[in-house]
Amino acid sequence: MRAPDLTDFDFLDFGASTGSSIEFACKHLGGRRGLGVDLDPNKVETMRRCGYDCIQADATKLELPPNAVKFVLMSHFLEHLPDLDSVRKSIRSAARVATDFIAIRGPYFDADEYLRGLGIKFYWSDWTGHLCHLTTMALAEIMRAEGLKDVRIECEREVADSNDPALLPLAAPADQHAYDPQFHGEKPQVQFNRKVYAEIVAVAALRPQVDVRAVLNAMGSRGKPISRLAWLPRNVYRTSKYFLVRRRRPVGSLLEQAADEVRRSGLRSLARRSREHINRLLGIPLEPAAIKSGFCLFVTASPPVVKGYSSGSYRCGHASEQLASLGLPSAVSAYEGIDLMAAIRGFDCFVLHRLPWDGEVEKFIRSARKAGKPVVYDADDLVFEPSVLPNIRERARMDVAKRTRFDEYVGRRNRIFRLCDAGIVSTDYLAEQTRRFIQGIPVYVNRNTVSNRMLALSEETLSNKPPMPTIAYFSGTRSHDVDFVECADALSRVMEMRPAAELLLVGPLVIPDSILRFRARIRRRPVQPWPVLAGMYRSTWINLAPLERESVFAGCKSALKYFEAGLFAVPTVASACPAFDQDIRDGENGFLCRSAAEWEDKILRLIDDSELRSRIGRAARAHVHAEYVPQARAENLERIWSEIFGVERFKAIREKHRTGEGSHAR
Repeated sequence: MRAPDLTDFDFLDFGASTGSSIEFACKHLGGRRGLGVDLDPNKVETMRRCGYDCIQADATKLELPPNAVKFVLMSHFLEHLPDLDSVRKSIRSAARVATDFIAIRGPYFDADEYLRGLGIKFYWSDWTGHLCHLTTMALAEIMRAEGLKDVRIECEREVADSNDPALLPLAAPADQHAYDPQFHGEKPQVQFNRKVYAEIVAVAALRPQVDVRAVLNAMGSRGKPISRLAWLPRNVYRTSKYFLVRRRRPVGSLLEQAADEVRRSGLRSLARRSREHINRLLGIPLEPAAIKSGFCLFVTASPPVVKGYSSGSYRCGHASEQLASLGLPSAVSAYEGIDLMAAIRGFDCFVLHRLPWDGEVEKFIRSARKAGKPVVYDADDLVFEPSVLPNIRERARMDVAKRTRFDEYVGRRNRIFRLCDAGIVSTDYLAEQTRRFIQGIPVYVNRNTVSNRMLALSEETLSNKPPMPTIAYFSGTRSHDVDFVECADALSRVMEMRPAAELLLVGPLVIPDSILRFRARIRRRPVQPWPVLAGMYRSTWINLAPLERESVFAGCKSALKYFEAGLFAVPTVASACPAFDQDIRDGENGFLCRSAAEWEDKILRLIDDSELRSRIGRAARAHVHAEYVPQARAENLERIWSEIFGVERFKAIREKHRTGEGSHAR
C-alpha cells in the first residue's frame, strides 16, 4: 500500500464500520478529521459511500509515517483479529503512528469460563467474527510488552445476574443479540458471586502531557478499574505513571516508597520487597524475607510472578509443601530476591532450580560446600545439556541473536549443574538422560505434584459439565506447536464428525490449517493463573496431551498435563511416550495414542460415552490423590535427603527441627 497523505487527518479509526466511531471521536475525543483503516474492501467502500475517508490496509502492517496523527481509536476492533499476536502488532502500529494516545473499547471476555460453568454466555462470546477473546490481563500484558507505561484499563457496566439481556443460555445459536425467551429458550437464573462486566475501556498515553483520566471520561467510562493486578512492569522503579488500580492510586506514590527503599537498602532489597508484594496480591507463597532460616532454601530462576504458576511453583513451591508435611521448614525465593551468601548460615541445604552460572552463584556453592551444606541442582527438562540443542524445535525458529543467547544460557546451566553436590529431576526418563550427560554426582527423581492450594480449588470447582462437548489443550509455552501436530489431523476429523464439539486452546499455539477451518467453534485464551485454569478445567470434557513421540527432549517432560486435568476428574488423551507411559494405564485412567487413528477413535469414544468419560475421569482423580499430592511424595523426598546427607546426619537434622533447637522458619 502506498502511504496516503495524512496532512489533513488528526486521528485514525482502526476497524471501519459505518462512520459512527469517527463521529464519536470528533464529538468526544477532540478529533478534527479521522481516517478509517480496514482490511475488508467492502467495509472500506461502505465508509466511503457514507461520506467518510477510509483506506484499505492491514492495521498489523501499517505503512504510515510515524507521529502522523494525534491519536488512534480502536472501538470494537481487537476482538475481530485472529490472535493475540495480531493485537500486539496493531497496538504497536498505533503507538508508532500516533503522538498523544491510543483509545480502546471492546467486549468483556474475562468471565467467559465462569459463565459457561453456570450454563450461560454473553452473546458476543459466541460470535463468529470474534476470533480473539481479549481479556484485561492479556491486554495489559501486551501494553507492557510494547513499552506503554501510562495505561489505564477499566471495566464498564457491571452485570449482577443472569437476567441481563446480553446473556444467553449455552445452547443458544451463535451470532445472536439480546435474549429472547421464545427463540433462545429458558436460561438459568443465577446471582453472580464475582464481578462480571459488559465492556472494557483502555487508554494508553504516549506523552506525559496527556491526562489519561480525562480521555477515559471523554470515552464515557465511569467503570471500575480492573480488580486484580494484571501486570507489573519489569523495572518498577523505571515506570512513571502506571496505575496499580487495585489500590486506586498511581504508581507515583509507590515510586516514592521505592526510591526510599533504594536509598536505605539498595536495589536488591527493592527487588525482594516488590516481589513479596506482588505475590501477596496473587496469593503465591514466595516471600523469602518471611523465612530467614530452616531446613532448605529453594532458589528459582523461574518465579511465578505474573501468571501465578511456573516450573518454579512445581519444583520449589510444591516440594516445600512436601517438606512441611515432614516437619521440615523451608523457604522459596526468586534468585533476584535473595542474598545467597547471607542465607548459608540459616539453612541446612539448598536447591537451585534452573539457575544459570554466574560468578556469585559459583562463589555461593563453594562457600556452602565449605560450610558442609549440600547444594542440589533441580531440573525439569533437558535445557542444561548443549548436545541436545538440535532436538529442541523451538530453537530452530529463533533468529541468530536469540539462538546465540539461548545456547549460552544452556551452557551456563550445564556449568552450574556440574558444580553441585547432586541433582534432582522430575521424571525417571529425565534422570536416565541426565546421568548420561552429568556424571560424577548422584541424580534423584522427585516427581511433580499438585499443591494444597490446587487441591482446595479443585474441590471448590467440581460440578456438572456444561452441555456442549469441550475438548481442551493447555499450552504453557510457544514450544508446543510441534507437539500439537501429533493430534491435529485426528482432531480435525473429530470436529467434522461431531459438529457440537468445541475446542478450547489456552496459551500460545500456532493452529494448523486443518483445525483453523473450525474457527467458529474454537475459543482461544492466553496463559492463565491457576485460579482461572480451575474454572476452565471445570468446563472441559476431554483434555489433550500430545507430545512429539520421537523426541528425547519431549520425552523428558513430566505428566503435568495429565495430573492437572485428573485433579478435576477430566479424562486425558495423551501421546504414548515416556512422559505419560508411567502414569496412564490405557483405557483405565486415561488413553494413550500411537497413531492418528487411535487419537480419533479415543476422542470420539469419550465424546459419545458419558459413562466412559466419567469412569476414566474418576480413576484419574483417584490416581492423582493417591500419587500426586504433597503428602504422597513426601516419603520419597525424605529418602532423597537422607541419602544426600547420610542417614545419621539427616536424623540429627530432623530431630533438631522437631525439637525447636534449630533455626526455624518464621
